Amino acid sequence: MGKPGFPAGTLVRAYDRSWLRPDVLAAVTVWALLVPQALAYAQLAQVDAVVGLYAAMGAAIGYFLLGGVRSMNVGPEATVALLTASVVAPMAAGDTSRYLALVGGLALMTGVWMLLAGIVGLGFVTRFLSRPLLLGYVAGSAIVMIVSQLDSLIGISLVAQDDTLAELSETLRRLGETDITTLLVGLGVIGVVLLVRRIDRRLPAYLIAVLAAIAASVILDLTAKGVAVVGTIQPGLPAVGLPAVDLADLASLAAPAIGIALLVYADSGVTGQVLGRRGGYAVDGNQEFLGLGAANIGSALTGGFPVNGSQSRSFTAADVGARSQMMNVGVLALVILTLLFLTPLFAPLPKSALAGVIIVVAFGLLDPIAFRDLARVDRRELGLALLAAAIVVAVGMIAGVLVTIVLSLFLAAIRASQPGRTFLVRVPGTDSFRGADNVADGTAVPGLVVYRFDGPLFFANAQLLADDITAAVAEGAAPEPVRWVVIDAEAIGDVDSTGAGVLADLADAFRERGITLSFARLKSTVSEYLARAGVMEKVGADHVFLEVDDAVAAFATAPAQVEPPATPR
Repeated sequence: MGKPGFPAGTLVRAYDRSWLRPDVLAAVTVWALLVPQALAYAQLAQVDAVVGLYAAMGAAIGYFLLGGVRSMNVGPEATVALLTASVVAPMAAGDTSRYLALVGGLALMTGVWMLLAGIVGLGFVTRFLSRPLLLGYVAGSAIVMIVSQLDSLIGISLVAQDDTLAELSETLRRLGETDITTLLVGLGVIGVVLLVRRIDRRLPAYLIAVLAAIAASVILDLTAKGVAVVGTIQPGLPAVGLPAVDLADLASLAAPAIGIALLVYADSGVTGQVLGRRGGYAVDGNQEFLGLGAANIGSALTGGFPVNGSQSRSFTAADVGARSQMMNVGVLALVILTLLFLTPLFAPLPKSALAGVIIVVAFGLLDPIAFRDLARVDRRELGLALLAAAIVVAVGMIAGVLVTIVLSLFLAAIRASQPGRTFLVRVPGTDSFRGADNVADGTAVPGLVVYRFDGPLFFANAQLLADDITAAVAEGAAPEPVRWVVIDAEAIGDVDSTGAGVLADLADAFRERGITLSFARLKSTVSEYLARAGVMEKVGADHVFLEVDDAVAAFATAPAQVEPPATPR
C-alpha cells in the first residue's frame, strides 16, 4: 500500500480526452439517481430535503480531491442519514437551527477522524477482506437494494423500515394493493434499459430510460393517475462555511463520529475494493480514508450531513463506463445547475422509474457464475459467501460489512495458526530434500529429523512446531534413535517471544537427551531476534547452516553418540 497522495492533481495532468464521453455519461446518469435519493435521505436525517443536495456538493468536491476509486460517488446514504438523526436529535432538543448546526458538526468530526486514520495508515484493514466474503456481501447487498425498491415499484408505502425481511414480508402481503400504472412505469424503465443495452452497450441506457419516464409522466399526466413523483426542489446554493458549533459541541460529537467513521469506511471500503477488482486496479485503503474524510468535511462546509460511498450510484457509474473521478466533477456541476435552474426537470420523474433503474443495477451485482465456480473449487468458502449474504439480508448492510471484516480477520488468523508443516526426505539419486508427501520414494536419513515450518512462528502456532518435532523424536521418525533435528526455517519470516520461547525449550530438552537442534536457511532478521532471545546461544553458531544439505552433511560427519553439553551460564 503506497503513500497517500493527491489524486486530483495526478488526474488533471494525466487525463485522457477519450475518457471524457464515458465520464460525462456517467455523471449525467449518477446525477439522475442522486437528486431524488439525496432529497429522500435528507428527510431520513430529519433536515430539509434540499440539504441532501448540499451534502452531495461538498462530498463530490472532497472525494474528487483525495479519493482514489474511479467510479465512487460519495453522498447521502440511508443508513448514515438515519444514524445521524439518532445521534443529533437528543442533543438538539427540538431546536431546528441547532439541529442543523450539530448535523454539520457531526459530518466535520467524522471527516477529521477519517483523515487522521488515513494519515496514520489504518487503511491496511482492507487487505484482510476475503474474496468469497466480498462476493457474499455484494450479493446480499444486491438483494437488499432490490427489496428496498419494491414498494416504489408497485406504488405502496411500507410500514416496515430498515428491515429487509420485514419489508419483503409486508410487500408480499400487500401485493393486492399494487398500482398497475406505477408498476408498468417501473417495468417499462427496466425494459428500456435492457433493450438499449442489447442494441448497443455504449449507449447511455439508464439516462435514456429516465428521460423516457419523465416524458411519459408529462405526456400522460401520470401524477393525476396516482403515480408518485419526485416533486419540486427548493432552488438556490448553500452558504459555505464551518458549522455553527463550539468546542464543547465538537467534543460531544467526537465519540459518535468515530462510530460513524468506522461504519462509513467499512461500507465504502468494501464497495471500493469490489469496484477496484472489477476495474482491474488497486485501491489504496489509506487514500480512501483521506478521500472519505475530505468528502465528509466538504459536506460539513456546504451545510450537509455525514456522507457515505453510495453502492447503487457507484456501481451504476461503473456500469455506464466511468473512467475517472472527473465523473464527480460533472455530478457537481449538474447538482449546481439543478439547484439554480433545473429544479422543474425532476418534478415529474416517477419514483417507480428510479426504482427500476436501481433494480437493474442490483441484478447486475448478483454473480451466479462466481458462486458456481466457488462451489466447484471450495465448498467451505461457498458456505462463507452464502453466510455473508444471509447476514446482510437478515441483519443489515452495516452489520454485513462488520461481519465480513471480522470473519475475514478470523480466517486470516486461522490460516496463520495452521501453517503448512512437513518432514523432509531425500529425493532418490540427489542431495535435495523435499516434503515427504511430495516424494513417492523418498528416504529418511537414519538418526536425523528434517522439519519444515511454512509460516511465521508466533503465539498462535508455535506449539504446533514443538508438538510435531517432539512426536517425531518420540515415535522414531528415522530408522534409529534421533540424534539431530534440523528445522528448515526458510519460510519462517517472523517470530515472536512465544515462538522464541518454544525453540529455547526444545533446545534445552534436546540437550538433556543428547539431541542436537539445528537451523537451516534461517533469515537474518529471525536470527537476530532469536539471538536477542537467547536461543542462538543454546543452539550454537556452528549449528546454523545456509542450506538443508549442509546441515545433513554436518550430521553425517558428527560423532554417532554425543554427550549432553553443559548448560550455558
